[in-house]
Amino acid sequence: MVLRSAHTLLLPLAACVSVALFGSIPGDGVHPFAMAASLLPLQLAALFWSLSVLTKGAESQPEGSRPPANG
Repeated sequence: MVLRSAHTLLLPLAACVSVALFGSIPGDGVHPFAMAASLLPLQLAALFWSLSVLTKGAESQPEGSRPPANG
């Protein structure tokens, strides 16, 4: 449970870093590369979070279990 909350806490932290980086871009114009670089921490945190959720979900299923069939 602690590990899950640590991964979930990573997303708002990365969002704050991204907003701070985006806010530090000079006001004379938004450069596309600067905007992409400011969003990079949030993108990496989201990737890390999604991979950790996927691996956690794969570990919780017993060996040989199958999802229910549709219809």
